[in-house]
Amino acid sequence: SPLIVDFRRLLQSSKSSIDVVPGVPNRDLLHAVVALYDVSLPDVGEEFLYTTVCGKWCKTIVMLRDSGEVVEEEMSAQHFTGGTSAPSSTPDSGVTDGNTGKLDSTEAAEKVDDSKR
Repeated sequence: SPLIVDFRRLLQSSKSSIDVVPGVPNRDLLHAVVALYDVSLPDVGEEFLYTTVCGKWCKTIVMLRDSGEVVEEEMSAQHFTGGTSAPSSTPDSGVTDGNTGKLDSTEAAEKVDDSKR
């Protein structure tokens, strides 16, 4: 479910003791949002991201998912891909199409032969 958060007003408010996300302190939510931006925009820098996210008139849309939904989706994905998660969680890791990254014996032998050449 989406939330629209004005971190500047939220953190300055006397009501900031009320967590936007139950069980998650508002400052932790801010740090999580900045960390996600920092992963996507590594050249920008954390200081600029905090300044921007907490800027006047700035609003941040936070998309939340119920933990039960996430667990259920992960369980069904593991069942579909053979029961193991890929070492990488990036979209291009091949997991979405069922590729677990494991080589069968023929592919492994071909790799060994190629490396000896």
